Amino acid sequence: MASWLGSVSSNKSLYVLAYIFVLLATHVGLLVCSATRQSPTPDELAHLVSGLSHWQLGEFDLYRVNPPLARLVATAPVFLFERDQQSWLDLYMDSSLRGRAEFRVAERFVDEKEAQIFEWIVTARISSIGFSVLGCIVCFLWSRELYGTSAGIFSATFWCICPMVLGFGSTITPDVPSASMTALSLYSFGRWIRHPGFGHAYIAGICLGFAELTKSTLVVLLPIYVICIAIAAVSRYLPRLHSRTTVGKRRSNRPKITDAHCSWFQTLLFFLTAWMVLLGGYGFRGVFEQSGDLKIPPSTASNQNSSVVDQEDSYEWIDGIPIPLPRDYVLGMIIQNADMAPGRKFAYLRGELRDHGWWYYYLYAFAVKSSIGLIVVVAFGAFYHLAYRRKLGSDEFAILLVIVSIVALLSWHTGLNKHSRYLLPIYPLLFVWASKGVVSTRSWFRGLAWCSLFSAALSSLAAVPHSMSYFNELVGGSANGRFHLSNSNVDWGQDLFYLKEELEDRNWDKIGMVCWTTYDARHTGINFFLPPVSPSVARNQGDNVCLQPGKYAISSVHLHGYPRLASDGRGGWGAGQPHAFSYFQEFTPVGRVGYSMLLFDLDENDIIQSAVWGDIYKREQKQHPDIDTMIQPVDSHDWRSSGEAP
Repeated sequence: MASWLGSVSSNKSLYVLAYIFVLLATHVGLLVCSATRQSPTPDELAHLVSGLSHWQLGEFDLYRVNPPLARLVATAPVFLFERDQQSWLDLYMDSSLRGRAEFRVAERFVDEKEAQIFEWIVTARISSIGFSVLGCIVCFLWSRELYGTSAGIFSATFWCICPMVLGFGSTITPDVPSASMTALSLYSFGRWIRHPGFGHAYIAGICLGFAELTKSTLVVLLPIYVICIAIAAVSRYLPRLHSRTTVGKRRSNRPKITDAHCSWFQTLLFFLTAWMVLLGGYGFRGVFEQSGDLKIPPSTASNQNSSVVDQEDSYEWIDGIPIPLPRDYVLGMIIQNADMAPGRKFAYLRGELRDHGWWYYYLYAFAVKSSIGLIVVVAFGAFYHLAYRRKLGSDEFAILLVIVSIVALLSWHTGLNKHSRYLLPIYPLLFVWASKGVVSTRSWFRGLAWCSLFSAALSSLAAVPHSMSYFNELVGGSANGRFHLSNSNVDWGQDLFYLKEELEDRNWDKIGMVCWTTYDARHTGINFFLPPVSPSVARNQGDNVCLQPGKYAISSVHLHGYPRLASDGRGGWGAGQPHAFSYFQEFTPVGRVGYSMLLFDLDENDIIQSAVWGDIYKREQKQHPDIDTMIQPVDSHDWRSSGEAP
């Protein structure tokens, strides 16, 4: 590692180093701003309590659907400096919360700690920013080594201004960490392939192990590396074989047996090191358990559909065979695979909500969530290779294999059509791929690459500090994103603190609010109630009440019909049905918070003219002419009995 950095520092001018320093400082500043001002997203609290359980108990059953590295790094400072954690351990040890209980434990954790939990979230978020810094450095070093200094600057800048990185780089999720570790693993692997040696093999193995500890999706790296190693071995052997057959079959030109052994030993060292790092990440717990012993805990299975049982049955043919992987790693992949079954969860695309996804969902998500500048430079990079028949290097070949594999894997699982952030591991690879444009022998290509970077920066920075909701100009910008995608692509409950500020500026006191959280939203300090659900989806028409004039804040997730449970303002949850609040589309918003929540100020005339509420309101006014307050609906259900968090 020292040799890599040493070669960089000796060859770089002070101007380039100063630019990278300023670039990183600006990038970190933007992420810190997001970390301190955004409200917790649904998954973050679950990651927080799960990470603390890893440190304090050495257990990895909470949030086992993803490996623990990102959580361990994020919660390390909380564990070290915030020692008052015993009370939440009692919640975790409650037998009723065993299994995949991270969301339920997190909800109780917030109720126990209240405002303190937000301080811990900020601490963990700032700790996670280190992954984004690592991603920038790897992009710079990798592109510089392949194409030159200009390419390194280009790639690093694209990383730092990427709206996906700015949007999720300060959250306690494994998305940006997985992107950084994917890039680091491929970079170190490429160095080993180009410059074989035991040292490079060892470092590449460590990086692969850490990548596998970041996100289960990165299991696709293993077969890709096997293919690349085989191709590299054949390419080294064929020239020697050709030389032996064309130059009098001289004995001295035969491949040396010791060279072959050295290559195989390096490969063995590479995979063995990665395996040991993976086991070490789980504390070497639950290794070599027989497949028959890998059963889903009852409380977890009850929260999943029958596909979990089907997944277990599909592994009966290997019963009795010891699995050389950590128990929680294997169980997490089984649960995750079952969770991705078609029909398991709802998907939303371009105004259509349905219980199964689209094979092209992630291709569309990339097209609208990435800057146009990135799309252009990547497309022209592919055109450059095809038009001028430029030969792919080993790194470029591996980059294309990983990109295609990850996109194919996500597209295959149509039950996972939710979050474009799952595409983040391919972004640093695209930046490196595109960076060769700035060193092209064609001046038009160089100019196009730099113009694309400049336009991408303008487009991305215009959405700051709401980069999580970024959409490019192809769909009319971020303000129109809610018409195309939902979930964390637009609204992940991240703007509640901004909403509180907006309400204070408008002098709005108690409001009707629908937001997506996994904790009681009253902890944010907002005084709210839950509006009534649409009469067409109310479970009990007698329990439902009519919409009243007043002020409302509605998240785009619920506005467009996504069936997410919402905090009801009384400590419970309500309205988890599809299209429960879609009727707000009838009304004209008077403002918005970021790009995730819309504000409405409804008067009596608005409701009378409503196709959904008009007749009901007029009938209710005749029966109760003195009604002037909003009665909160009874309709609600307990999300703890379902397999999905609010």
